[in-house]
Amino acid sequence: QWSLLLAVSIVLAAFFEFIGLPAGLLMGPMLAAVLVGMNGGTIRLPRQLFFCVQFILEMMIAGAMTPGMLVTFSGNWPLFLAVILSVIAVSTLCGWVITRMRILPGTTAIWGSSAGAASTMLLMADAYGADARLVAFMQYLRVIFVASTATVVAHMWVTGAEVEQTTHWFAPIDGLLFLETIAVGLGAALAGRFLRVPAGA
Repeated sequence: QWSLLLAVSIVLAAFFEFIGLPAGLLMGPMLAAVLVGMNGGTIRLPRQLFFCVQFILEMMIAGAMTPGMLVTFSGNWPLFLAVILSVIAVSTLCGWVITRMRILPGTTAIWGSSAGAASTMLLMADAYGADARLVAFMQYLRVIFVASTATVVAHMWVTGAEVEQTTHWFAPIDGLLFLETIAVGLGAALAGRFLRVPAGA
């Protein structure tokens, strides 16, 4: 099953990258996993590897934060705040309605509809005992729609928008800084687990 998943993931990811779909390397394996799971797949990621994926992914998110983002936010904070609160309100209302109507089990609808980083919502859902596979499907389906819509808007209505096609697979890194970063991430992840925080890693 792992071999089948790998083969299908490579084919779909290559196809999505070829047609220019945003985040094709994410969407291909995700769709492959959905197909395998819907057809009786029983493979699961080992807990230790899942733990490592969690803290590495969150360090990647943290690494995207820059001082320039704070400057931009401070100059337009009322607009950002209004948009963020409206998105949270609508997504929370949708999740609450789906849960109250018992369309989905437990808190799955809450996590699946929640606005935020899809990976973070997935980790939180798993920590609270929700159906992580269904939450992942809901979250990443939204990612597909949002990324595709943003691409269309950028091409059709934003002047000067260009798509970066070059993928730098093996960019040079500083070995010492890389190891220090891994150490910080691993230490924080272990602390979160020992403190028994939900999705502590």
